[in-house]
Amino acid sequence: MGKGEGKGEDKGKGEGKSKPKGEGQGKGESNSKPKGKEHGQGSNQSKSKGQPKDDHKGKGQGSGGGKGKGKCNEARHTSCLHPEDVDALVDAYVRMLSHWNDTDAKYLAENFRDTSDSINILAGIPLGSPTFPTKKAFIDHQHEQPDNLPLVITHKSPYSCDEIALIWKATFGQAQKSVRGVTILGATKDEGFWQIKSIDVEFNSIAYLLDIGGNYTLPPPPPASS
Repeated sequence: MGKGEGKGEDKGKGEGKSKPKGEGQGKGESNSKPKGKEHGQGSNQSKSKGQPKDDHKGKGQGSGGGKGKGKCNEARHTSCLHPEDVDALVDAYVRMLSHWNDTDAKYLAENFRDTSDSINILAGIPLGSPTFPTKKAFIDHQHEQPDNLPLVITHKSPYSCDEIALIWKATFGQAQKSVRGVTILGATKDEGFWQIKSIDVEFNSIAYLLDIGGNYTLPPPPPASS
C-alpha cells in the first residue's frame, strides 16, 4: 500500500491585530482578517483567503484515495505481463517458427527449454523429456532444420502474470493438412525485459507427419460384436 504524504489544510493561522494565532479552531475575538489557509472558528467575523476546509484530505499521494503509486501497485506493474508485453512475445514466437532470424534470439531466456511430446514421438525422443533442453539446442535446430511453419494465431488468451496461452494453425508441406496446436509460453523478466523462458506445445502430430512427407498405418478395426 502506498504511504500518504498529504498535508491536511485544517489548521488556519489568523494574523490579525489580536495576539492569539488560531490553529484549527481560532479563539481570537478581533475583527481582523487572518491570512491563514483555513477558517478560524473564533467569534470574530473575519474572512479567510485560503481554500475551504477539507477534513483530512491532503494533497499528497497516499493510499486513502491519493493518486500516488503504492508498493503493491508498483510490484504488480513490474512483475506481471501487460497486453503490449504479450503481443511482443507472441509476435517473436511466430517469427521464430515461421522464419528464424538471429535477432530474435534475444527473446529467449538463458534458461530456456522447449517441450513437446507431439515432436518427441516423431523424433524418437523419450516422451516427457525436453525436446530442446537449452537455448543453444533450440537455436542450433533453427539453423540446421528451421521449422518454417506458416503459423497463424487464432486465440491469444488467457494470460497470467508470466504465462501466455495460444491456439494456432499451420497448413504446409506435401499433404497441405491443417495442423492445429496449443502453446503455453512461460515468460520471465530477469534481464529487465520480457523473454520466453519455456515453450510447451502439443499439436496434431499425424497431420504434421503427413505434411513433412511421412506416412502412417491405422490399426485394424476392432472385431465386430456377435
